[in-house]
Amino acid sequence: MGSNSDKSVAQHGFKITTRKLPILKAGPIDHMTAKLGIAPPEMIFGDNVASIEHLESGWKIEFNAFDALDLVDKTGNSMLQVAHSKEWQSTREKKHEGITEVVKPFDWSYSTGYKGTEHSTSKALQPSNTPIPLELLKRPDPIIFFDE
Repeated sequence: MGSNSDKSVAQHGFKITTRKLPILKAGPIDHMTAKLGIAPPEMIFGDNVASIEHLESGWKIEFNAFDALDLVDKTGNSMLQVAHSKEWQSTREKKHEGITEVVKPFDWSYSTGYKGTEHSTSKALQPSNTPIPLELLKRPDPIIFFDE
């Protein structure tokens, strides 16, 4: 990250950063489609990112559209079915002189196991028996960073 549209705050050794940019134009969507092997959503904020970085260790977790879509099942075997999907698909068919071309099912439903993308300049994180301090999470601390 590191563009003029980034907003960030550092607190207690962590840096939280977000980037909000406009919906991707046709060229970047075509590039994303070629790299992913599936068509992304028609309107995608593909350059938007949210990240949390531990400054001392260099460890960072980032959430971005490309990495999330890259984990979508590209075979369609575990595709999410939604109510009225058949009716919706029938409206997405292209019919030309008796030839019917059905648009790939990926342009209507995406499901992914994405949990973020880790980056690290130090050794990998190790499992710990230290419990998460739940009482700290319950505190009504003031909001020091907000970005929609």
